[in-house]
Amino acid sequence: MREDTLSVLNNLLETSLGGEAGFLRAAEDAQDAEWKSLFIRCAARCHQGAIELRQELEQSASTPA
Repeated sequence: MREDTLSVLNNLLETSLGGEAGFLRAAEDAQDAEWKSLFIRCAARCHQGAIELRQELEQSASTPA
């Protein structure tokens, strides 16, 4: 995989992890149960995205260029 592609994937991974953390903080601060639930679902989506990006990065690292 090209170096610039790996850089983009790494940036997306960092963004996904940051999004997850941000949504979890928002859920902790939310007073309304519906908002709390929404933020938790959004955090879960970011978490899943991070898992998929990490898998792609691991696979590309083990694949010869």
